[in-house]
Amino acid sequence: MSSTAHLSLLSVALVSLGTAHAAPFSYQGTTRAITPATDVAGEYDLVCGVHAVRLTAQTQLRTPAGPITLAQLTDPTRFPFSGRSPISGALRDGFVGGVCVADGDDAIRPGTSVATLLEVEIEESTVVGVTTQSPEANLPLAINGVAVVRLTDPRMSIVRPAAGFWTANGLPGTTTAGVAITDSVLDDFGFGIGFSETTLPPLGSPAAADGYYAVGNATATDPATGATVVTGPLKRFYAYNIQVSGGTLTRPQPRPSIQRAQCRNLDTRARDSIAVSGACVLPTNQTTTPVTLANVDTAGTVVQTYGSVACTYLVPEPGQPVPAGYRIGTYRFDNGGLTLAGNACPARIRAATTQAGVTRYDFFAPDAR
Repeated sequence: MSSTAHLSLLSVALVSLGTAHAAPFSYQGTTRAITPATDVAGEYDLVCGVHAVRLTAQTQLRTPAGPITLAQLTDPTRFPFSGRSPISGALRDGFVGGVCVADGDDAIRPGTSVATLLEVEIEESTVVGVTTQSPEANLPLAINGVAVVRLTDPRMSIVRPAAGFWTANGLPGTTTAGVAITDSVLDDFGFGIGFSETTLPPLGSPAAADGYYAVGNATATDPATGATVVTGPLKRFYAYNIQVSGGTLTRPQPRPSIQRAQCRNLDTRARDSIAVSGACVLPTNQTTTPVTLANVDTAGTVVQTYGSVACTYLVPEPGQPVPAGYRIGTYRFDNGGLTLAGNACPARIRAATTQAGVTRYDFFAPDAR
């Protein structure tokens, strides 16, 4: 999670001439504090690293798992075993003590660093390897000997729609009665494969997870005394994203996925860019389908359409299993001639496909630079 401020040669020249000139900013560091503003009701001041920024009603707030509300950002409830701030040593209260990236522009309100985009998370950690035996019997999903727990806190949740599908505004769709599968563990193409802490992939399957390492001690009951004793540090990872190679799709219906998305806001007309890569589920008699990428608001209204690209059938390599009843296609989209709506990267990008008269979606919070 990173961002970069872009200063034009003109702005540098103006500064060198001693002319007052506001410029875009990008700050990254530890979230030290989040407090209500004393001068404007409903606004907040956040200290990101050594910089104080102002959060307004227009500031986009998000985690790597997706958009969050101001109430969620300021909620001091601690994430499970989330450890301590590397700066103060105090226990992390919600997102305070975690990682932040704040982008904004001094010109919005002279004298105040108003953030247009704020990204927060607990820490920037990833575990990569293969599925293994777990150190915790009640948490059997493990990667490289570390138990992996699905993070379901609504502030940064792994949970995707249950048996229904994403609606146009990014909310879970209608579910099917009696079906409890949740697309929280994804395959190599970004589609749910139904694995959980109790339904496991084969040991040795390539896997990766994004989230944070638990900080705390593992305990057990002494059989002789019945007392609780510390057995060592926890080997546990709380994940908002889990990917495992292999598996069968929980839902083979045609639809798109987004696996990676990047936004570059160069603060210059017709030079901003959106790059997206992903996949699609195709019927067995189809080899391609268009994918439309757009920025949408919380009501599902399109704010800006970035363009369309063909998602094309990926022929399995010799020896690879052929899915029964569906095909997988892939796509890559890159538009570097955009002027971003609102001069800001979107909180989410929506991919849409329409196949056999049915439109389905996927959403992704892009990396903003």
